[in-house]
Amino acid sequence: MASVGKANTFWNRLLQLSSDSGVSLQAQLRQQLVSAILARQLPEGSALPSSRELAATLGIARNTVILAFQQLVEERFLETKPRRGYFVVEQLPSAAKPGSAQARAIGAAAPEDAGEGIPDWGARLPDMTGRRAIVKPTEWQNYPYPFIYGQFDPALFPTADWHRRLARMLAHGAGRAGDPRLGFGPDRPR
Repeated sequence: MASVGKANTFWNRLLQLSSDSGVSLQAQLRQQLVSAILARQLPEGSALPSSRELAATLGIARNTVILAFQQLVEERFLETKPRRGYFVVEQLPSAAKPGSAQARAIGAAAPEDAGEGIPDWGARLPDMTGRRAIVKPTEWQNYPYPFIYGQFDPALFPTADWHRRLARMLAHGAGRAGDPRLGFGPDRPR
């Protein structure tokens, strides 16, 4: 039982979250975990507590922890191992090496939490140039079940309408989730 108390103390000291800071708890948790990883307070390959355990230790909602963990997996700071949990990746992305400009940017608060509530999508979306291209058959759309990640059926998605709405929304500086001009939210056209 003493080791559980020590672990809780470690996480409470490492992660100082404040509901009064004006930054969401999820963004604070993400930022502080990235900072701890870059500062080697959480070494490569080290295990994180379960989302349930960390949420209880920090006194926050489990979904807050899950969403922060998922974002860090997408940013390649954490990885999941089936039936074992979340771990700091063995090899950090080269752009996230301590001291790099991108590492400092990644460690900053989530872009939608800064400024006037309008997301800075250029800073928020990761650079995809280093990712492996999706390999797919040339006639993938003609397959009865084209299960290819990242692809959609253009016959089922209103691409032209989406482009028009997106351009109009961006031209007017909107950017909040649930914006009716994007077709989301309570005023959604039928």
